[in-house]
Amino acid sequence: SCSAAARGSLKMAVCAWALILAIVVSVCVVGDAGPNKYGIGLVNEGSATELALAAEMAGQDGWVLLTFAGIWNDTTAAHSEWVAAVNTAYAHQLQPVIRLSPPWGQSHYRDLSDDTNHRSYLHLAQIFKAVVAGLPLVGTTNLYLQIDNEPDLCYEWYCGSGLPQPLSYIEMAAEYASFLRDVTKAIRSLGDQRLQVSMAALAPGGGLQCGCCGSQNCPGDKPGITGLQFMGAMEQAVPGIFEGLDFLASHAYPASGIGFGFNAPFDQAGPGLGYYHLELKQINRTNLPVLITETGWATKRDGLPPCTEAQKANWTASAWSQVWNPDPFVMGVMPFMLQDKVWGDDDGYGYVLTDGTRLPVFSTVKQQRCAAGLPPAC
Repeated sequence: SCSAAARGSLKMAVCAWALILAIVVSVCVVGDAGPNKYGIGLVNEGSATELALAAEMAGQDGWVLLTFAGIWNDTTAAHSEWVAAVNTAYAHQLQPVIRLSPPWGQSHYRDLSDDTNHRSYLHLAQIFKAVVAGLPLVGTTNLYLQIDNEPDLCYEWYCGSGLPQPLSYIEMAAEYASFLRDVTKAIRSLGDQRLQVSMAALAPGGGLQCGCCGSQNCPGDKPGITGLQFMGAMEQAVPGIFEGLDFLASHAYPASGIGFGFNAPFDQAGPGLGYYHLELKQINRTNLPVLITETGWATKRDGLPPCTEAQKANWTASAWSQVWNPDPFVMGVMPFMLQDKVWGDDDGYGYVLTDGTRLPVFSTVKQQRCAAGLPPAC
């Protein structure tokens, strides 16, 4: 969430979402199925069953987010299961998007910097390069790479060892921007234009400061900024950092405000669903293509207003038909998430329960994709 002051400063931007939507809808060619923007996110590299489910729902040329959580200072190459997952995605005619991340619970890349000021990450960048170099590429198909995840949240960019004072978001943004600069340059040195790079998708509502107690959650953690402010601090620290992006990964969750009001009904959720337009404006890259690598409604997540599975299905279908599919900036959308015991079964984000039960949102999105004429037929 963000502070009252931040909310006030964003009122005009929040209100502008309907105008943005009207503009993008006006350029849509009515009756043309267009490119396939349907997809789904996985919280790991994905099993054969999960990737088959993703292909069934998203269809030919649909999108799938694969989370490769395991890149650390002792990594020497892409894990075999990561290579297999990309190949399986290709075999299903899916377009894979790769989230390159640390092991779960170890999201303190700042501690792997080359210097005590956390502004140089050349060694870690070579590790990322080695991982990416080992991922399969096919023909002229691009492979989309998201470099880390939500570093504007304390538990996603935390101090592995305690510090005497909190870490401000300005410092976190400077550290992440330096990390992104070095990793991007290393990947570019592979010389393959099919490797498409984005910064981490940011949380729309981030941390004003982080307690730095040596844990993912600290007493000194304080919310209070938006991802837009974090982007501004990144540019201040590393001027031109956004010029090297091939696409923008965005977490455009349904919300009635920017950084607050999450899980709002569809008719109130426009500011969040179209949030990426504000991000593009913030980084001065208004023509950059967008991949939404997280979004979606949760039926029973603590701290969020609940909804039914039927509402989740209907609202998701409306988001695709009224917001994302008509928007020429959006390449693909991968809601959070296909299947997981905690985030799916318990919190209600899932499309398929871990016992194999397909929830209404899975069938609704699949039928919508088929009705749009996107193969294969249902």
